[in-house]
Amino acid sequence: MSGKGRHGKAGMIPLALGVVVVLGAVLMLVTGCGKAAPAASERGTPPAAEQPPIRLDDARVARGKVIYEARCAGCHGRDGVGENPANPVAPDEQGRFPAPPLDGSAHAWHHTDEDLANFIADGSPRNPRMKAWKTDLTREQIRDVVEYIKSLWGPAELNCQGPRHMDPDCFRGH
Repeated sequence: MSGKGRHGKAGMIPLALGVVVVLGAVLMLVTGCGKAAPAASERGTPPAAEQPPIRLDDARVARGKVIYEARCAGCHGRDGVGENPANPVAPDEQGRFPAPPLDGSAHAWHHTDEDLANFIADGSPRNPRMKAWKTDLTREQIRDVVEYIKSLWGPAELNCQGPRHMDPDCFRGH
């Protein structure tokens, strides 16, 4: 019998993979990786749907609306309904996606304020039609536009914005 054991080199590969999988699973259990975040009800905090609505800055909303109507409504539609409200994900004749709705009907509210500001400032990597506005608008003007966009959302979208939209209790009561 050689020094390779009874399985030889070929038998060692599945064994090594099995050990890696088991060790990975143990590590995930120990560190909590792969475990869903506890729902608001499990954390002892009321779900977002039961919290007072987020208050927006009226002055920012007003300034943002002026900028939005001048720079954004041509593609994203008046009141943020999107370029193609009937089918917001249908590509055009050139295969490009339409400008998405920014009101509460789509997923703009899944993004944080910072994410939205960065999309406006830097443009979209997914759609070259969404230009970068950072040379035309100041960071404050971009924040004003984000505040206006948020004014198009309902209370549930405001309270569940960003990563909170993943909380299973977020929309309870809506």
